[in-house]
Amino acid sequence: RLIPFLLTAVKFESEGQQYLMGVGTNISEQKKAEEALRNSQKILTKAQQIAHVGSWEYDYKTDSMKCSDETFRIFGFQPGEVEPTLDLFYNMVHRDDYPELMDRIEDVRKLHVPLSIDLRILYSTGEQRYIHEQAEMTFDSDGVPAKWIGTVHDITERKRTEEERRHLIVELQTA
Repeated sequence: RLIPFLLTAVKFESEGQQYLMGVGTNISEQKKAEEALRNSQKILTKAQQIAHVGSWEYDYKTDSMKCSDETFRIFGFQPGEVEPTLDLFYNMVHRDDYPELMDRIEDVRKLHVPLSIDLRILYSTGEQRYIHEQAEMTFDSDGVPAKWIGTVHDITERKRTEEERRHLIVELQTA
C-alpha cells in the first residue's frame, strides 16, 4: 500500500563519495487532517451560501480584512474581485443608516458590547439591499481596539416581504 511520507534529506560528500542521508516521516495522519479540514471548509462555504450569511474579520494593527466568499456575494462582488476594506463597507452603507452605524460602533468601543444592526447597502448599480450585521470587537491589554469579527446576513427578502405585508394591511384597513 502507498504511504504518504515527507523526506528530509541532506546531500554531502565524504572522501570523494557523494551521499544522501535522510529521514522519512509517515504523514498519513497529517494528510487525513488536511482532507478533513478541506471538507469542513466546503461544508461551511455551502452552508453560508444557503443561509446567505457571510463571515469577516478586520485587524486594526494590519488594517486588513478577510471575508468569506459569501460576504463578497452579499455585497455584490465575486469572491476576491475587490480588496475588502472598512472604507468599502462604509461607502456602501445607505447614507441615512450611516449615522446610526457610527453611533453603534462608538457604543461597542466605549461599552465593549457586541454590534447588532440592520442596514441598507447600495450597490454601484443603485440596487438597495438589506443586511443584518453582528460583530464583536476585541481589545488589546491597553483597551485599544485590536480586531473585529463578525457576520453579515442578507435579509433583503425578509424586509421586502415585511414591506409587502404592511402595504396589504394598509390597503385592507382603507378598503
